Order: sequence, then C-alpha cells, then structure tokens
Amino acid sequence: NNAFGSVGVSAGATVVPVKVIANTGSASFSYLIQGINHVAKYGKPNDVICLGMGTYPYRTCQTINPALRKAILNIANMGVWVCMAAGNNAGNANYHLPACLKGNRIFTVGAITCAGDCLAASNWGKGVVDWVATGANVYSTYKNGEYAVMSGTAQAAAVVAGIIHARSGEPMPGEIVRCGNASAAVFDYPKAIR
Repeated sequence: NNAFGSVGVSAGATVVPVKVIANTGSASFSYLIQGINHVAKYGKPNDVICLGMGTYPYRTCQTINPALRKAILNIANMGVWVCMAAGNNAGNANYHLPACLKGNRIFTVGAITCAGDCLAASNWGKGVVDWVATGANVYSTYKNGEYAVMSGTAQAAAVVAGIIHARSGEPMPGEIVRCGNASAAVFDYPKAIR
C-alpha cells in the first residue's frame, strides 16, 4: 500500500526486487540463475519468488538448462514458493522455459481477463499451467517510479505470488477456466483482484 491510493495483493509484504534483465532489455540464463541463487541465499521458508520472464519456443523441458533447473528446484526445496509466468505466445507452455519446469511449491501461471475469459496471448498446456489469474489491464508499478497498465502472464504470476504470500501457502482452487486445449483452476478469491 502507498500514499497514492494503490494497494497490492498482499498488503504489508516486503518486496525485494532482484534485477536479472540488462538495461537493454536482454537477459540470459546465467543472470536468471544468479538472481534465483541470490534469493536462495537470503530467502526464508514461505517467501515467494515471481519469475515473469522466459523464452519460447524451447525444445522440451527435458533439455532444460541443468543449472537453471537446479536453482529453481533448490529454492523450492528450501520452502520458497516459485510462481512463473506461462508466457505470452498463445502457445503451449510445455515449450516455455522456465514455465515448463514442475515440482513441489512450483507453479506456472496463465492469464485471464477481468471477465474470466482467457487472455488471448496467454500460453496454455495440459499438466503445465497450474493456475490462471487476472493478467489483463493490471495497474502496477513501472520503471522510473511511474505506474502503468500492463497485460500478460507476468502480471498474472505477480497476482498469484501475492495471493500465496497473503495466505502463507498454496491457493485454494475455484472454478475451472479453459485456455486453449487445457484447463486450470482460478482462485477462489475476492472478485476485486480477479
């Protein structure tokens, strides 16, 4: 919460930004791994990490970068919740890295509109997208201390991360929404954030 009238999903949460994208907008797996390992060094059980980036199309999740797989599984095994954006390619999230990675305390998040319809750009995938949340027209913080309206699975993943933090654990499933040829549970949570 702040003096400007905006409210986060988990009021009072401490947000620790970890920069893994260069000023040019480019990123690499090594930057992402360093960022995850930084969080692992200082994180505590029931903290939440939100990964709103990735690459598509990736070959398969079986060929995932071993160091990236190790970093994500390690932080989840420490008790940190991991929320990853499914990607905005209107394609199969099984080919989006790191969203295709599965494990205990690891969630891949697709996006829906405020009306509960699938966001057209959201990736989907049976067995890979765990949750969907509002990812359309999300008013949020932006660079240089500004605010902006944004859409995508990164925004939906941030909503899920906030809900997990607010509940100190995994969200409760609600209704079912179909996205592409897969379905994912929508949170049973107040409509104000949906």
